[in-house]
Amino acid sequence: MLFKYDKNRSSKAPEKFLQNYTGVLQTDRYKVYQNLKTFGEITLLSCMAHAC
Repeated sequence: MLFKYDKNRSSKAPEKFLQNYTGVLQTDRYKVYQNLKTFGEITLLSCMAHAC
């Protein structure tokens, strides 16, 4: 498990950090994560707090 913090909420930080990542990414439903432009295959999971 990894938590990566960036003070900016734009898509630039996660796209750079995850550019070659392949796997599962668990996030909140913030719209930036829905349209990540990366080279890897990413499966998005919602946070468990919103599962109910």
